[in-house]
Amino acid sequence: MYDDTRHDEFHRKVYKDGSTRCDDVFSAIVKKGDKLVFGVAQKETSYRPVYPNQVSLSVPIFATVNQNPRYTTAIGTKKIGSVEVPLAGSGIDRLVVVRMIFCGTEITVECEEKATGKITRLNVDFLM
Repeated sequence: MYDDTRHDEFHRKVYKDGSTRCDDVFSAIVKKGDKLVFGVAQKETSYRPVYPNQVSLSVPIFATVNQNPRYTTAIGTKKIGSVEVPLAGSGIDRLVVVRMIFCGTEITVECEEKATGKITRLNVDFLM
């Protein structure tokens, strides 16, 4: 949700239902210096659809050289991929859990729709 005490007005978006949200918020799953276990899913982050009739949830994946970026539009922040997660049912209370699994130069982004248990994966290779 948009909070005018925390978010820049530039990133404020008003949706069809009248709700306001903040676009382009950088949500860190892993930060520089975090201790990672090779091949094991790291900290989870949850997302929900914006619209009740949404049939999929796009989860963009970003990398940055910044220590604490606020927005995905910040200088030094780059989109490295995106995962399209199919959603079952309807409503905005549906939950998608995102995990990152680090394996050398590759990251597997794992997105699980909690209602169905269906997992969608994206492999990101940093030796491109």
